Amino acid sequence: MPRAQATKRSTIAPLRRSAALTAAVVLLALAGWSLVAEPAHAGQPTRFVDGPPSAFRDDDATVGTDAPQDLGLAADPAAKAAGMPSDAPLYLPGEPQLTEEQPDWAGPACEDQTGGGFWRRLLPPSNGRYRPIGNPLLRESWLNRPLYFGLLSGGIFNSNPINNHVDGTPSYLFGFRLGWDVDYFWGVETRVAYSVSGVEMPGQVGTLSNMRSIYWDTDLLWYPWGDTQWRPFFLLGLGLVDYKFVADTGYQVHQTTFETPFGGGLKYRHNARWTFRFDVLDNFTFASGGGINAMNNVSVLATIEAHFGIGPKRSYWPWNPSRSYH
Repeated sequence: MPRAQATKRSTIAPLRRSAALTAAVVLLALAGWSLVAEPAHAGQPTRFVDGPPSAFRDDDATVGTDAPQDLGLAADPAAKAAGMPSDAPLYLPGEPQLTEEQPDWAGPACEDQTGGGFWRRLLPPSNGRYRPIGNPLLRESWLNRPLYFGLLSGGIFNSNPINNHVDGTPSYLFGFRLGWDVDYFWGVETRVAYSVSGVEMPGQVGTLSNMRSIYWDTDLLWYPWGDTQWRPFFLLGLGLVDYKFVADTGYQVHQTTFETPFGGGLKYRHNARWTFRFDVLDNFTFASGGGINAMNNVSVLATIEAHFGIGPKRSYWPWNPSRSYH
């Protein structure tokens, strides 16, 4: 029996030594494989040859993977150490390189001008709808309600109707306007205005008589800033003016002649319906055959305008579905 046990021990001992040696070899192999399998550029951005996985894609943007792009890897020491080429397309999971698609109707962006002189700052380049000045209207437009009706009131400083015989005096002027904004930068309107002022004899105190003046003209307006809340304009028109007064000879003078208003002003869009306006105009009157001189009658007017729309209203980029458009 002891002889059999000794034989058994001599058989098991080599097997145990062989199993221990095999286990040690397996552990060493696993350790070596883990070192080899760890990427040399651990902690560096992941490079995708064909673009990012679908989980990272954005349906509203395009990823520029059609051609290799240099994203500045040549200046990255870690990328050089990892042996990554500088012209390889790269996708950064944390900071994707995306390019937004511009809607066709949005138009080119306005160039922000911070220099270039006085006129460059006053009239920076336009994007076709407005200039980046005067608080541009991004989600609404003057063309949403292009028709308007305005009540005007102010003062007028009359020239002398007949030199050396009849002198004009300042007075009030009131009336109304009907207008149409045909474009972001252009508009047309017609004006009817009425005034009663006194006329005097040169060198004498007291009013000789009253001069009644009725203006009617059609005007072209240019808005240099376009579709903006603060909207300066220049105006040029052509029309008629009717004068009626008693001259120093005692005869009544009643003449109708051509007049050309020109000048400028400023509109302020208070809301979608109401607009406040201020303008200074020279109502130039041509000389007539009845003895009336050419006159420069300067008016300073304030107007309140009510705007009305026609057709469907257009909403502009950026669109906000929670906002109502006017």
